[in-house]
Amino acid sequence: MTSADSVFAGSPRRLFGVGLMLLAWVVTRLALIDETFLGITPGDVELYRSWAESLIEGGSPAIDPAFTYPPGASGLMFVIFSIAPENFYRAFTLLALAADFTILIVLWLRSRSADTRVPMAPWSWIIMGFAAGSLMYQRFDIFAALLAVLAVLTVRRSVYTGFWAGLGFVLKLWPELALLGLRSRAMPKALIVNIATIAAFWISAQLIWGDAFGFTANDLDKGLAVESMVAFPFLLASEAGAPYHVSDLEGLYAVLGPGTDLTATLATLAGLVSILFLFVLRFLQRIDLASPGDVVLLGLLIFIATNKFNSVQYGIWIAAITSAALSFKESRVRGPAILLTLMLLLTSQAVWPNFIPLTGGSPVFLAIHGLRLLLLLASLAWVVKIVVWDCRTSVRSSRLET
Repeated sequence: MTSADSVFAGSPRRLFGVGLMLLAWVVTRLALIDETFLGITPGDVELYRSWAESLIEGGSPAIDPAFTYPPGASGLMFVIFSIAPENFYRAFTLLALAADFTILIVLWLRSRSADTRVPMAPWSWIIMGFAAGSLMYQRFDIFAALLAVLAVLTVRRSVYTGFWAGLGFVLKLWPELALLGLRSRAMPKALIVNIATIAAFWISAQLIWGDAFGFTANDLDKGLAVESMVAFPFLLASEAGAPYHVSDLEGLYAVLGPGTDLTATLATLAGLVSILFLFVLRFLQRIDLASPGDVVLLGLLIFIATNKFNSVQYGIWIAAITSAALSFKESRVRGPAILLTLMLLLTSQAVWPNFIPLTGGSPVFLAIHGLRLLLLLASLAWVVKIVVWDCRTSVRSSRLET
């Protein structure tokens, strides 16, 4: 029997399950992708196209204050524009669809592996990806999500995790969090590969297009986005008459007023310190009892909760990493996954379609947005308990028994 035959071999019941899974993916994705072929081009994809044209002409997209992406994003836009300069949006969307399907397949293959016969991972991606909404095909976050999923699923072969996380870092930074899934003894080898991968691609981008670090100034100049966790108190204060208002800053709706910049900086620093603390716990082997995917999900939720942007499309990251975490048989994040799915549905079905009323201070949509953030906080607290507190308790119990 060939390897291809073995993948599809099985009982009629198993084949029916695979067919049902594929059908569910097709139906949900048709619902998300229908705008692509109606000629409606989102503003962000138009920006991607314009930045790609700048690269083709030898310029740097970083001259646009809206450009806040590492050089891997430039490479992706350049390649898509080179493939289909006249049909950039359709080519972009079809490649995003291919990345989405690849995530489904790798999660399904993982669920068939000898040590993790857990079919919920691909189903989680079908449901949570759908809940994340049509932005999955209107932003390039899906490509970073694919690299992050590959990095998480290969934690038992640390060299691969280092490579995929490195590629993800060059594309959008956050997939580097996948390194949290590695045990301390596997970390050094993975870091060598990771750093080499980042250096090779980053230097190549610098040599080909130049200004590979130009995005950092644009990123630092951005204000405190309306969608972020730490912006919410200022939105409420504004409704109570405090001197805060929302302004469109180069495509970012930011909350402006006394203390907003300082709050954004402090929140970012708190997030970085918390993530570094997780890495310290990893090196000290204090959270080794936790599932690797659960640890990565915790790092991601910390990153998003403390991020000064927390854009709507970050839901794609959450859907991907939660699904990857659930592919491990020892995972304990089923409960948080339900809360996060509800959060994604609120975001895509209520917050995003009514984003302008939200920025205008609509009490209804402020309340819905607050519920979205509350679900994120509840999920974060739950995963902290699973990964940090429960591991600490288990270690103490084992010491007492010995």
